[in-house]
This record gives sequence, C-alpha cells and structure tokens, in this order.
Amino acid sequence: MSNRVAQVMEDAIAAGEYAGAAVGVAVGGGFVVEHYAGEAAPGTPASADSIWPLASISKCFTAAMVMCLVERGDLSLETRVHDLLPRFRGDGREEIRVHHLLGHTSGLRYESPRLEELLLAQVPLSSIVEEAITAPPLYSAGTRFSYSDDAYLLAGHLAEIVTGDRYPDLVQSLVIEAMGLGASWVVPPLAVLHRIARVRGVLAEGTDGAMYNSAYGLSLGHPAFGVVSSLHDLIRFVAHFAPGGPRIHRDATVSLLTTAQPALRGRHILRPDLGDDVPIGWGLAFEVEIGTGTNTFLHGAPVGAFGHPGASGCRIMVEPATATVAVVLTNTHLRTGLEAWVARLDALTDAAFEDARASA
Repeated sequence: MSNRVAQVMEDAIAAGEYAGAAVGVAVGGGFVVEHYAGEAAPGTPASADSIWPLASISKCFTAAMVMCLVERGDLSLETRVHDLLPRFRGDGREEIRVHHLLGHTSGLRYESPRLEELLLAQVPLSSIVEEAITAPPLYSAGTRFSYSDDAYLLAGHLAEIVTGDRYPDLVQSLVIEAMGLGASWVVPPLAVLHRIARVRGVLAEGTDGAMYNSAYGLSLGHPAFGVVSSLHDLIRFVAHFAPGGPRIHRDATVSLLTTAQPALRGRHILRPDLGDDVPIGWGLAFEVEIGTGTNTFLHGAPVGAFGHPGASGCRIMVEPATATVAVVLTNTHLRTGLEAWVARLDALTDAAFEDARASA
C-alpha cells in the first residue's frame, strides 16, 4: 500500500520541496491509502496525530456552516448582504447576495492588499472584516467568477449577525461536532498547538503575527483560511459530500455545493496564464472539473470531480463515479512559487490515485 505515494514524498522531502506530508485516500468510506513522511513541524514527525492548516479549504467548512443556516431558515441564498448589514451599500453592493459570496461571483476583491501588515500588527478579525465591508467591489455581482477571501469573510460575519453566535462556535457545533470530527478546529485550543504543522513561506513568516504559524495567526479564526484538521478528520469531512457518504445536509444542498454554476467565466486564481475570461467550474463551495482544461485537476480527473486547493500546500478531491475521496497535505506555501507548488500537489494527487487503483 502507498508505494508510489511514499516514493513521491521521499523524493520531494529530499529535494527540500516540503518538510513533511500526509496523504490519504478512501473508497466507499474505507481507507485504501494512508502515508506520512518527514516533519510536520521542526522536530515533530508527520503522523496521524498531526494537525494541518487547511488554508482555503477552510472555505468549504464555512460554506457547510452557512448552508446549515440556510436549511434551518436563518439565511437564504438570496439574502442580500445589505439587508443584514445596512451600511454595506454603494457601488452595487446592494445586489450582492449570499450565493454570490459562496460561489465567488460577488465581485469583491480577493483580500486586503495590506493583509501582511495587518497580521504583523496582530489586529483583531473585526478590523479585517471592517476593511472588507468598505473596500469597493471590482465587478458587478453575478457577472463573473472572481475568487474572494473577503466574500467568505463576510459570509462568516453574516452568520454571526443572524444567529448572535461567534463564527468559530457555529462551525464547531454545526459542522465539526455534527460530523463527528475530533481533531478539527477554527481556533485550536492551546493544548494542541504543538501538533500543528509549521508551514514554510507564509505571510509575516518568522514573526508573532505569522499566518498559521503563530498563536495569533491560529487564533484569528478567519472564515476563508482559519481551519486546522488532521488527515483522518479531513477525509471524513470531505466524505460528507461524496456519493454514499454520511450527510449533515440535504442532498439538494450537497448538489449546490458540488455542482458547477452554469456559464461561469472569469480568471482562475491558480491559472493566471489562461487569461481573465475562461470557463470556470465552481459550485457554492467546491471547484468542479468541467472538461475545459481551465481547472486545477491536472491528473486527468473525470468531468464532475470536485475538490478544493489550500495555499498552505494541500488539496482535497472527490471522484463521484468511484466514491473516491483523496486528501493531500504538505507544509510549503503557495507564496514560495505557484508553478512548483502546483506541480508538487499534482505529483502527490496522481500518486494517491495510482496507489488507490492498485489497491482495488
């Protein structure tokens, strides 16, 4: 088991591409690949006990929480941000709805251009939210795909407004606890900080404000990039959206999260080489393979496969036809070089599916 994965990991670690990694594949709910190598953090071997910063995969947790609120009637996908946040107005903001936030069609910017400065200053999340509220949209809502951390930041804020509960508590109760995840957090407790992987190349690296690597960074609870999880927990989380998996949502909700929005075009944040107006496959949470060569599933995934990348060096993926769930976790950030980062994740993803097929 895991022969190809092990070789790819060992070669990459020897080449200094990342310090440690974890890969798991489950088919029909049962593990067929599980392998750990290298160090999750300096002096700490990667293992089943390791907890990994998920970066943008956190958005899937946020979307899952928001859709729980939609299912119980606290929110609607057609709810306008302005209706819950009246000062969010002007420049077309009044037309931005919850489904625009989740599906990256709000027209809001990616993130604050001052994010590293804000992290260095260790500002509270409320300050980052305030900047997102006041930053002018780049495009009219619903007109194009434009990947946005700010949109998910506001989605988490709206959830707090309608429930009166804190975003981390909502994700914990509605998603993490409901799914039976025992090693996943938005804000990890102090007792587990020593188990969290150290990511190379993050914003504010080497400071007390470092994204993912500092106590402050781990306490921020950002809805777009704050979740940490173990390999086993993440496999279980993703399985909730795969065919035949456990469910906390209605099937119709899962379909919205995992089916590409129609006629979506824009710029893929990980494929800038393709230009600003290409077909994009994205549901209300997950990236979806649509067969146009404009997504990040570069290992020959079938149309309808879905998943999500995370800039900390991770990827989740589901092949619905075979009920296969794959998770790849490493600890080198996208900021160290996009092309090499994509190649590393592709190599591990390809190896994971190769080993899964071999185990069948």
